[in-house]
Amino acid sequence: MQSPTSSCIRDIKDFNDATSSSREGGSDKPISGFEAIRLLFGETFCEVLGVITAFLLTYFLAICRDTPRNLDHWTYIVSSALVPMQLGFFFHSKHLGCLRGHHGFDFNESSEKMKRQFPVVVIYHTIVTFAFWFMKSGMETCEEHLKMATDSLRDCERMDKKIEKKGI
Repeated sequence: MQSPTSSCIRDIKDFNDATSSSREGGSDKPISGFEAIRLLFGETFCEVLGVITAFLLTYFLAICRDTPRNLDHWTYIVSSALVPMQLGFFFHSKHLGCLRGHHGFDFNESSEKMKRQFPVVVIYHTIVTFAFWFMKSGMETCEEHLKMATDSLRDCERMDKKIEKKGI
């Protein structure tokens, strides 16, 4: 199992090794440091969004402990907005390798078989959403039942007072 970062670094090193060994007459130049950073950031952008989403969800759950929150808190809204972006990046680039289709670099078979893993933070977001919704609906049901019980007790007290007034 390889991460996108290590896969991209390996591809850049292989490309630079290939271009340095075939320098005589080839038009390919080795990938510079800034170009490598740009390629690396582009390859790992889905994972960076995943870290940001996980942090926002964790912060959302941490502040919910102190004060009651709804799903309209800004941390949850931002993390929810990042989920479709992560899914888009995942489905857009399912295979690992940041030089795929660039610089005419030929990949070996093992590089072709490596696939990006599904972003687990999307599952985390789904679990948090369902758990929060389930807990909120359960709390609303409990409050509704508590109100019904309070109203019933109030009615019983009122009936007791009426019975006492009549002297029965």
